[in-house]
Amino acid sequence: MEITGLIRLGIKAAGPRLRTLRAAHGSYTFASFNAPRLASAVAQCGYAGGKIVPVLALGINDSFSTPPATISANITSIINTLEAAGAPRMMAMPPTRPSSAWDSSYTGGRTYDAALGAIRQSYRSRNVLTVPIDGFDYINSGAYQEGLHYNDAGMDANALRFIEYVAERG
Repeated sequence: MEITGLIRLGIKAAGPRLRTLRAAHGSYTFASFNAPRLASAVAQCGYAGGKIVPVLALGINDSFSTPPATISANITSIINTLEAAGAPRMMAMPPTRPSSAWDSSYTGGRTYDAALGAIRQSYRSRNVLTVPIDGFDYINSGAYQEGLHYNDAGMDANALRFIEYVAERG
């Protein structure tokens, strides 16, 4: 989670307001979300009667150095904690394939595909709604800033896919 704990109020419109909490930054992995950090996120999301509806958007950093079984165990721990905190629903945005410039960053026989498989299976087994952003060609669309993290166009593309996905499911 973003340790600053910044909570923003959503667009002013009729009806309930949406408070958003950004809960990660560029170097985080699933293991970064230990019990104190998750407790902090839950408390911040509960501010003024809000509910925590997590959107898990992690995994690319894990793919470089964490075995798939450990990735799955870390995801399970996060989901267990969030369920115990009363999260009524969870969503995820899986990591997207980095450019080939990052291939040498995979060590010990690890691959993007193995990590993505573990991540998708973990979400599927726990009924986490998964926004299918990993099928979009971020590399050739100019949506990465350095072949790994999204630039403004990539963030806009993700936001659009997220909104469309949620709108289709109500």
